[in-house]
Amino acid sequence: MNRHRRGRRHYRPRYSPPPATPPGHSVNSPSTAASISPISKFLRQRVGRFLLYFAAVAIVYWLLFDESGLQFKGAEKSLMAPAYSVAPSAGGVFKGYESKTVFVTEIFDGDTVRTRDGEVIRYLGIDTPEMNYGKGRPQPGAVEATARNRRLVYQKKIVLLIHPMERKDAYGRTLAYLLLDDGDEYASVNHILVAEGHAREAYGKLRVPARIKKSFSSGQK
Repeated sequence: MNRHRRGRRHYRPRYSPPPATPPGHSVNSPSTAASISPISKFLRQRVGRFLLYFAAVAIVYWLLFDESGLQFKGAEKSLMAPAYSVAPSAGGVFKGYESKTVFVTEIFDGDTVRTRDGEVIRYLGIDTPEMNYGKGRPQPGAVEATARNRRLVYQKKIVLLIHPMERKDAYGRTLAYLLLDDGDEYASVNHILVAEGHAREAYGKLRVPARIKKSFSSGQK
């Protein structure tokens, strides 16, 4: 019996260590996703917010501005105003206005000129696209408005209508309606530019007729 006990051996399983955890894996989770450090998480959030902000700004810019990036969409269309209805001449419409004849020698843009005496004239009641806008580039329609203004008044005698209550603007320019000799009447350059779509009415709109009988100018200076 003792011999039987001595020859018998009990099986004891040998200890085997757990498998090593692969790099980037959690001991408690079998997930294969890499762990993210707080700094990486913070940077990802910031980059995501920046991309969203940039996309929102780009969308707003695309919706509001034209392809030149200088002017709101729809501003160019506002310059294409319908033909101005010609108002009949009325005797009392020029009450309080002063008139004088000048000779135009320089064209700045569609609504500003210089006379032989060095006086700068800004057309009253209208606004045209700027030739030197932003970084010196002309606004859409500025070249065409300037060319049309040149054909109308350059190297010509022009009659100015000036109101004593709005004689000068903030830049010291004379505000006036410019009248062209057209037979028995004067034609307003201001109205012509609006009617042809080169300008829009502005600053209180036009307050004189498009065509004016010459009888009003008997008291010209």
